[in-house]
Amino acid sequence: MLTRLPLLVAVLLATATVAVRGASQAPAAAPAAAPAATTATDKARPLDEVTVTGSRASLAARVSKFVDQIAALENAEGAPVWKVPVCPLVFGLTIEHAAQIEGRLANIARAARVPLDDDHCYPPNLFIVVTDDPKQLLQAWNNRSPTRMQVFGDATDDLFAGAPQSVIDDFIATPRPVRVWYYTRKQDAWGQPMSLSLSPYQPAEVHAEASHILTNNVEYEFFRVFVIADATRLRELTIAQFADYVSMVGLAKLEAGARLGDAPTILRVFGESPQTAPAGLTDWDQAFLKSLYTTEQRSKLQRRQIARAMLREIGH
Repeated sequence: MLTRLPLLVAVLLATATVAVRGASQAPAAAPAAAPAATTATDKARPLDEVTVTGSRASLAARVSKFVDQIAALENAEGAPVWKVPVCPLVFGLTIEHAAQIEGRLANIARAARVPLDDDHCYPPNLFIVVTDDPKQLLQAWNNRSPTRMQVFGDATDDLFAGAPQSVIDDFIATPRPVRVWYYTRKQDAWGQPMSLSLSPYQPAEVHAEASHILTNNVEYEFFRVFVIADATRLRELTIAQFADYVSMVGLAKLEAGARLGDAPTILRVFGESPQTAPAGLTDWDQAFLKSLYTTEQRSKLQRRQIARAMLREIGH
């Protein structure tokens, strides 16, 4: 059991509790008009021949580009996933909203086959923090741990364990609606731990056999993820939009500031009006998460495999 959790709570309780706008129901669609009666002339007239070319290839190209843009690889090798059960904890929102987010995240995780802990799990490993002043909170976190060299198991409230100060300063200073800090560890093909990375910026040496198809026979898994959201950027979002966005960035390591183009994804919610952005997780988002958790992590072609699996999910 982690012993430093109260320190984390002490820092987070200073953040203001905010309310995210509740999801509203879309108006019911108007009933479709009844089809016109078919006449004998209509039956006799030959149907126009329509040839559709390139649609499948075009969709495949868009999906492949989407995966390449958002899927972050650890140490230029594989995309990390959760192998230990996810245990989320929400700070800075009302109890009701926090429960809604945790519940929605749990449903998304189950659909993507992400391991999930029970409702009363402990200790938490996916921290979702909402604050009016993320920069101030992150700076306070940084000042709390001047050495930033904690041992795994005692680093719960040390967000920046092991990271270079220049990287920390950039993370704190760069304004984003949502900042995410990922911790991962490596294991071999048989599930045995190989090394521990106390920060995303301290890759450890890996000694394992590789091939022309597989990477160094290693897999990456999350053991802790921090999601820090700017409450001032959430005012117009629904609970569903925020929860689904958090689910995407909390269950997969995504590239910050990825160019999304016209991809239909909840990740667009901060790049345009929340009213015109997706109301929640899209078919692409669901297919991406499911494909991430069912493809071969050690394959050098993992991104391509994810894209192909996505295409099967959304292109049928």
